[in-house]
Amino acid sequence: MGVYPSMRLTDAKALCHQLEALFHNPASDRALLNQRAAWLKSFSPIVVPRDANTIFLDITGCDHLFGGEQKMLTQIAAFLKAMGHKARLGLGDNIGAAWAVAHYAPNALTILPPNEARQGLAPLPVEALRLHKEHANALYHLGFKKIGQLFELPRAALYRRFPDVEQGEAVLKRLEQALGQQEEPLTHIEGQPDLRFTAAPVEPLIDQSNIEQHFYQLLDQLFAVLDQAQQGVLHLCLDLFYSDGKVKNLAIRLAQPTRSKAHVKRLLDEKINDIDPGFGIDVLILTANKIGDLAPSQLQLDSHKNTKRQDHNVASLLDRLANRLGQGTVYCLSPVESHLPEKSQKKAHPLKGQKWHDWPLASRRPTTLLATPEPIKVALMQSSDMPLHFIWRKLLHQIIYAQGPERILPEWWDDLTGRRLPRDYYEIEDQAGLRFWVYREHPHKMSPQEDLSWWLHGVYA
Repeated sequence: MGVYPSMRLTDAKALCHQLEALFHNPASDRALLNQRAAWLKSFSPIVVPRDANTIFLDITGCDHLFGGEQKMLTQIAAFLKAMGHKARLGLGDNIGAAWAVAHYAPNALTILPPNEARQGLAPLPVEALRLHKEHANALYHLGFKKIGQLFELPRAALYRRFPDVEQGEAVLKRLEQALGQQEEPLTHIEGQPDLRFTAAPVEPLIDQSNIEQHFYQLLDQLFAVLDQAQQGVLHLCLDLFYSDGKVKNLAIRLAQPTRSKAHVKRLLDEKINDIDPGFGIDVLILTANKIGDLAPSQLQLDSHKNTKRQDHNVASLLDRLANRLGQGTVYCLSPVESHLPEKSQKKAHPLKGQKWHDWPLASRRPTTLLATPEPIKVALMQSSDMPLHFIWRKLLHQIIYAQGPERILPEWWDDLTGRRLPRDYYEIEDQAGLRFWVYREHPHKMSPQEDLSWWLHGVYA
């Protein structure tokens, strides 16, 4: 009816009164594209959404699992059609060739023969080289409309025909990428897993027992490989691909490499029991995203019956706590060389942090250090700078003992602006026997009328 893209909406409605206009939501489009990309991981471990309507898959070594390239692409097309999408698929030796045939080939499903990209790309328009509109128009002005016209032309001659140097470089770059003469890797944020095992039942799984059965079979395959390689797994993920296009990820992280099937099974069983099969699960994929060598450790010698490793029980407990409470919730503290008390330790792996006897000996420090010092109101003795009593959290504490001050200076290399002030720390005890660690900020230059700010930083046990 004469309506075309980029036409003004009022003109389009004048030509077509039944035209329906909907607001564009790019964020929703992107979310849907990422959702479809997640489902396509059932065909390949490397799936990268690109632009607004394109998804790249690296199917190297994957097509034989689906009966070959043709059958694999046919299954992908059928899935996308069932989800309500009109898709075009292209397969080539590289990103440029696959993109070109997917967007501009006559057929909706095109496979370029290996090492024969020229023949398939030759009849396609120059826009198939992923050129900007101005670069394509520049080629049209030079008389080049098909990609095949650029093959026999010497590179130097083609480069000189462009009035703009950047246009010539862009066209040559895209042409060489499509022909495989210039590398263009398909980068994946998550990286490729170390091991990957797939279960694709004939019928969708809707029963909990069948889901567990297929999961245990994948687990047996994984640990058979780990046993042979004498390695353990550190990060494990079970992906469930539903019939309606949804994907559910069940991931666990381990404190140290393990090859204990019972331990891993126990951690994942807690998550599998909460699975809702919905309309059915089509594919299960178990990936070991990180594996490592098992470190040798001394066996217990005090019992002939108990031959487990000494750190086995501790690591199992840490794994259970971390997977129930969340990653990053279980940790130990490790010392850091710093003058400031709040920066003298950091979070560390529970099994890899320094032991308590490795901590450097320092002045007496409180057992509980507040994450952020809290302000207090302090009254001083008339004859000295020692605190007399203070108010903290609306409670008055009468001081019966005070020791100090201990001056701690800011670290000059971390305070180049000079905003931090020296601190005078005091160890004090109130009438109830509670002991506190307080400090006052000591300005470099202070007027007689200026009050010092006092803070409570820690509490002794």
